[in-house]
Amino acid sequence: EVPETVAELRQAILQLAVRGKLVPQDPGDEPASVLLERIEAEKERLYAAGKIRKPKKLPPVEADEVPFEVPEGWEWVRLGMLGALIRGVSYSKSDAADVPSPDRAPILRAHNINGVLNFENLVYVLKEKIKPEQYVKAGDLLIAMSSGSKNLVGKAAQANTDYPGAFGAFCGAYRPYVHALDAYLRWYCQTDLYRSGVARASQGIGINNLRTSDVLEALIPVPPLSEQRRIVEKVEQLMALCD
Repeated sequence: EVPETVAELRQAILQLAVRGKLVPQDPGDEPASVLLERIEAEKERLYAAGKIRKPKKLPPVEADEVPFEVPEGWEWVRLGMLGALIRGVSYSKSDAADVPSPDRAPILRAHNINGVLNFENLVYVLKEKIKPEQYVKAGDLLIAMSSGSKNLVGKAAQANTDYPGAFGAFCGAYRPYVHALDAYLRWYCQTDLYRSGVARASQGIGINNLRTSDVLEALIPVPPLSEQRRIVEKVEQLMALCD
């Protein structure tokens, strides 16, 4: 009967998931290192094709940074190894309107991000202000990059489909290089591991701001792809029970 208890249960489920304690490991699973090699090859292909900017070199993951041990076959990496971060649309008040029109596209802002995306209280900005990569793609994690509260900065939600709109300057879109990671990333960004990491990284007086590097250098434990699927299936079963 206490709502906080269900919220704590949800978080406990996610913590077990990212620690490798929610489902059993299978020694026959292809290790995460193989998945990471495929992601690196896809990143190089996208760069060669001119579809992404050249990724910046990330610092190696040091042993004293890792908050806990993960099972054999898993890998600790930085988010920037798995995807890129696109910053949102900058626009002036005169560029925006409260109603749609053929020359404008909807803009998602921080209040539209809260575990899931909502499409309420949108503004509509001239399409000429929006770069092609700023339109929301399926699998994007929309992230609130600025907030007056450390509890809200970094909150994220995943787009399930392509959306004919973009996102504002106080937001960012983390875009994985491969869609195989989408389901696992959707739950990872709801964990205390992710939220506490970005909250520590945010800085500012009055307003807490995340830099692109704060997101891309954040740590994530990556399970083998087969185990990711088992984790996601179990998490969704348990979250349905929580509901």
